[in-house]
Amino acid sequence: MKKIISLTLAAVMMLAVFAGCSIQPNPYKDDPELAEQVLHPEESAAPDESPAPDESEPALGHDFAAARAAYDGDMVVATVNGLEVTWDEYFFWLMSSLMNLENYVGLVTDFSEDFGGMTYAEYVKDVAEYNCMQYRSVDYFATQEGITLSEEGQQALDDQIAYDISAYSPDGTEEGFNAYLEECYTDRETYDYVNYVSMLFAEALRHYCGDNFELITDDEALAYADEIGFMCAKHILFKTVDDSYQPLSDEVIAEKKALAEQVCAEINAAADPAAVFDEYMAEYNEDTGASYYPDGYCFAPGEMVAAFEEGAGALAPGEVTAVPVESEYGYHIILRCPLTPDSIYMGQQASIRQLAGTQKFSDIVDAWFEQTEIVYTEGFEPDVAALFAVKEAAE
Repeated sequence: MKKIISLTLAAVMMLAVFAGCSIQPNPYKDDPELAEQVLHPEESAAPDESPAPDESEPALGHDFAAARAAYDGDMVVATVNGLEVTWDEYFFWLMSSLMNLENYVGLVTDFSEDFGGMTYAEYVKDVAEYNCMQYRSVDYFATQEGITLSEEGQQALDDQIAYDISAYSPDGTEEGFNAYLEECYTDRETYDYVNYVSMLFAEALRHYCGDNFELITDDEALAYADEIGFMCAKHILFKTVDDSYQPLSDEVIAEKKALAEQVCAEINAAADPAAVFDEYMAEYNEDTGASYYPDGYCFAPGEMVAAFEEGAGALAPGEVTAVPVESEYGYHIILRCPLTPDSIYMGQQASIRQLAGTQKFSDIVDAWFEQTEIVYTEGFEPDVAALFAVKEAAE
């Protein structure tokens, strides 16, 4: 069974995001949980109550300027499918990889330490290499497919650049912005390329899926839903716990059970149980969250209470449970709803069609990457540990 691909897939390529003089990419395509931790570490609104640093101890950090100066910025250090990669770009990926890692683990002082079966140094290089190859593969194969920036895409790119210049240039000029980039240990050429490919990625998504995923057929969407195992269901919940999830009294629980059985019998006695279900749901349902999903809960396996999921799974679309299903929350009368391409998956607030399109495009991009090869320039073997050795920070 395929995993559900997040609709933030396109955001993997959107890199014009500055934070503390760093441009933060998301290289962790295959580990969204790690990506979330690395790129969006939890921030507390509470004031920092940690003790003040001991001013007698020197502050430590990486000398990014010296690391960048290890090679000439215009030196071609590799080719990806024949496209040249300069040291300036490759250094950008190395630095970004390290900074994202350190958002997660803190300052790396020993690059030989283990991190998921590899050293920190190997991890930093592998992620940098992956990013470099990913961007070049999109550039290479999208161009091969005749995908270019539309007028709207070019305008969006121009608007992004204009915004960044106004936001980060100290004097609001391109010259000032370029100087800012240099202070961030990167150059304008790398910045422009990264943003261009990000926009090209979005154009490729539209090329294969449409502006609103309208190029994804009903059959494609439903086949994807079947592969994931999506289900859609409504229920009428008779709660047997209070708002703190503590059990109600035995007497009240018995009353709830009797009422659930009575309502369930009345629904099933109707000529068309599905047709009257909503009327009974409006009168009896104690699940306040159901109001957000008037067409029913659309969910993937393992996301709902086991008893509810099993009860829904035993029904055909349009069927109602013959007797209430009991869970730790109460008694459920369940109606299995038909799943359509436009059913909204509650896990991402996205339609099945959108998710199917995202999966389709992810498969295309993965195929591009599988056909991508990086060849390093002979003699180029950057020593990550040496480049980013921790030193006492300058005053």
